[in-house]
Amino acid sequence: MGAGNAIALRPWISNADSTLQIMPTASGDVPVLVPDPLVKPTPLAQRAWVTCLWSGSAGYAIDEWVDRAEKDSGAVTAEHHWHRWRGGLRPVARLSARLSWGLGPWRGAVQVGSWPFSTTLRETLSDEDLVAVLDSVIERYPDRPIALRHVFEDSPPALLATLAQRGFQRLPARVVYTLDASQAIKPKASHLKRDLALLARSDLTVVADADFTAQDLERALRLYQIIYRHRHSLRNPDYSIEFLQWARRRGLIELLGLRSSTGQLCAFAARHNQGATTSVPMLGYDLEADRRDGLYRQLVAVLVREAGLRQQKFDFSSGAGDFKRKRGFEPRLELTMLRAPSRWPQRWPGRIALRVACAGTSFLDLNRLIAAGA
Repeated sequence: MGAGNAIALRPWISNADSTLQIMPTASGDVPVLVPDPLVKPTPLAQRAWVTCLWSGSAGYAIDEWVDRAEKDSGAVTAEHHWHRWRGGLRPVARLSARLSWGLGPWRGAVQVGSWPFSTTLRETLSDEDLVAVLDSVIERYPDRPIALRHVFEDSPPALLATLAQRGFQRLPARVVYTLDASQAIKPKASHLKRDLALLARSDLTVVADADFTAQDLERALRLYQIIYRHRHSLRNPDYSIEFLQWARRRGLIELLGLRSSTGQLCAFAARHNQGATTSVPMLGYDLEADRRDGLYRQLVAVLVREAGLRQQKFDFSSGAGDFKRKRGFEPRLELTMLRAPSRWPQRWPGRIALRVACAGTSFLDLNRLIAAGA
C-alpha cells in the first residue's frame, strides 16, 4: 500500500515535528503522522501533543504535576515544597526520560488514523481498511513504535482482538464526552435547556462556514490561540491560517461562528464531520466579553442545536467534564493502542517498559479518571 500524498506539517503548524502521509483506501483516506527525527521545531516541552506521542502522554503528566504543585505551594513552606519537588517531579521526569529512550523514543512513534487534531473521527472507515494500513505501516517502520489513538474500551471486540494479535497494548488516554444530539432538540438536561434559551434571546448572529471572511479567519485563529494555547497549554498545536484554509478545502473542518452586534466574530468552532458524527477539534471565544453573555455556553448550545438538526452524534473530546455532564454528555474511556517496534527483542527494556506502563495504568477506569477531574 503506497504512502499517497506526504505533507510536511512544520510550515503549517509551527510546533509540529511530523510529516502527514495520506493513505487512500476503499472506505476513505487514512492519515499517518510520521515524526521527522531531523526536525526540532520547538523545545520538547512545547511540542504539539497531537503529533508527538511523548508530549501527549508523559509530557502532559509532568505538566499536571507541576501545575498542582504550584497551586499547592502557597499552603506549605518553601522547604516542604522543595521536598515535594525532589520526591515527586524528579522521579516522574526520570521515568519519562527512560520511557522516552526505551520506547523508541515516544516522540518518534508513528500515529495511524489521526489528522493533526485533538480528535479524529473514523466512523465511515472500515476496520479492515484501517488494519490494512496499520499492517503497511508496521512493515514500513520496523524500528518505530506504532500508535492508534481514539480507540474506546467498548470498541468492537473483533477490532480489539485484531489489534492485540498484532502486538498492540492498551494505555488509558483520556475521558471523552459524547451526546446523541438528535435527541437534544428537546433536552432533558436543565443546563442545556438554559443554554438554548440564552442563545434564543441573544443578539448574536450565527455565522456559517461560507460566510467567514479573511478577517473572520484571522480572528478565529486568535480566539483559538487565547483559549487552547495561552489559557491551557503550549502543547496544543500552533496552527496557521494556511493550515485552516487547507483543512477547509479538503473538507476536514467546517467553521461555525457567533458574531456580535458590532460585527466582530466573538466565538467560533471548527467542526470535523464523519458520517453521522461531529467533533470539535478547535474552538475559541472572547475572554474579554461580559461573562453574563455566556459565550462558551452559547457556542456549545449552537453546536448541539446544529448537530441535532443534522441528526448527528456529538463527540466533544475531553476537558470541561463537569460542564459537559450537566448538559447530558456521556463519558467514555478513550485508549491509545501502542505497539513496540518489530525489531526489538522480546526482552528488550523498551518492551518491558511498555508492559509495565500498561499494567501500571490498567486500574484507571472512568470513575477514577472523572474523580481526578476528567
